[in-house]
Amino acid sequence: MNRTKQLRLARGLTQVEAAELAGIEQKRWSEVERRESLGDTSYRTIVAVAGALGVEPSELTAGNKTRRKRNTPKIQP
Repeated sequence: MNRTKQLRLARGLTQVEAAELAGIEQKRWSEVERRESLGDTSYRTIVAVAGALGVEPSELTAGNKTRRKRNTPKIQP
């Protein structure tokens, strides 16, 4: 289960209530909860969601896995 959803449910909030507290649309809140990673979510949205849940933004992003391309090895001349 997504960390955002876990925190929301622990506080007894619906998506609508949480979105109102964050100042975002419920649709946007739902999108955040459905994501496995917050890597492509704007910082502003992360801060708003964290504020609505009463946590620091880092609590939502801690351990967040983002896809990165493998580094190509450097070739020595």
